[in-house]
Amino acid sequence: MRMRWIIVIGIFFSFEGAQSETLKTLKSFLTEQLGAYKKLTRESVKIPKDLQVEWSKELKTSVPNQAVLYFGKSPSGETQKSCTVVPQEGKEGPMDVGVCFSSKGSVTAVDYLVFNEERGQKVRESGFLKQFIGKSSKNKYKIGEDIDVVTGATHSAEAVADAVHKASLIFNKYGSK
Repeated sequence: MRMRWIIVIGIFFSFEGAQSETLKTLKSFLTEQLGAYKKLTRESVKIPKDLQVEWSKELKTSVPNQAVLYFGKSPSGETQKSCTVVPQEGKEGPMDVGVCFSSKGSVTAVDYLVFNEERGQKVRESGFLKQFIGKSSKNKYKIGEDIDVVTGATHSAEAVADAVHKASLIFNKYGSK
């Protein structure tokens, strides 16, 4: 009887860390998204407390106190594409979502760098992520309105939509120069 409990406890703890998955490094994400540009720049911005509070109310989730934006620029120095990676709390743990925007403010890429959702695996499918492509950075990304619901992964889908919305707020304030 004692041996069974040890085995059950061992199995429980071995699955605890199994759900966390780093899918991509920041470097590989940026190379994939901005590698074609000859000029690349990086800008760290501090998000003022009042703006964090305002955005947190709108998003109903936390907003970091800083963000880093990466820019792909034309040879003349004009920003062609902007990317950022935002931390987002999912249902089962944190995730990092990379989001890129065109110079006109439409979403050009959404990808996961870190993903912790064991039950929300359906949101990792490209069909779900493709829904965001082409949408304006002014969009609110509401599940069931702008973004299709994912059966069995509603909380994970909402977390990703919130991450894209958060990235949009950052882009609109700091990236659309």
